[in-house]
Parts: sequence; structure tokens; C-alpha cells
Amino acid sequence: MNLTTSLSPNIVVALDGTPTQAGIFNFAVTATDGANTNVTNYKIEILAPTSAGVLVSGRVLTNDGRGLMNAIVTMTDTSGNVRSYRISSFGYFSFEDVEVGQTYVFQVQSKRFSFAPQVVTISDDLTDLTFVSSNSF
Repeated sequence: MNLTTSLSPNIVVALDGTPTQAGIFNFAVTATDGANTNVTNYKIEILAPTSAGVLVSGRVLTNDGRGLMNAIVTMTDTSGNVRSYRISSFGYFSFEDVEVGQTYVFQVQSKRFSFAPQVVTISDDLTDLTFVSSNSF
């Protein structure tokens, strides 16, 4: 976010960072050119996250690049809550309403193939989470 003061020439101040709590915060920016000083007051409102989640989807492939069917993808949050999805006939899976800002462990369970788990922190829709088998049982 950029703020512009009323001094001439205008001065642009950049704010950067990640909010840690919701609320209204007042602050002042003081600018001086050695002879003149100007204080500009600002107010910023940080909104609480909404309950709307994002989409996490992807594909599970065999080691030769074919979509795997009937395996199960699980998504486990840091509290141990597990969601699962049975993979479609072409290896696609999706989870809706996934909470942003959380870290999840994604794993694939298959009778014939093994897959490395993936740890992902969700910040927005993720539509290309791909698992490729390391071998077959």
C-alpha cells in the first residue's frame, strides 16, 4: 500500500508486512526537508479473514505419467483434522473451502504405488498440486 503526503513534491510512503490482528490503527508520517516539517495522519483498517475458503486441486500420476484412479488423497491440518478424497478415473482430486493461512500435509494412499507426502501452506487457490509415484508395490 502506498500513501502520499501533502508536501510538494509529493512523497510516497510504502507500508509492507503481514497483519497479525484485525482492527483500526492510527499512525502519523512525518516528513521534513530540513526547513519545513509536515505531519500527515493516517488510519488503516485491517479486516478479519473471511470464512470463505479456497480450492486445492491437482492430479495423482503413476511413475509413467498416467492418471491414477481409486487412490485416496488425504489433507491433514496442524490440529490433526483429516479430509479425504477418492481420486477420479483420470487421477484428479479437489478439496473445496480450504482455510487460507494454514499448513496441511497432503498424502496419497494407494495399494499399488507409493507417494511422498507434501507439506503446503495455503495462501490462495492451488490448482496444480501434483503427486507422481516413486515406484509400485
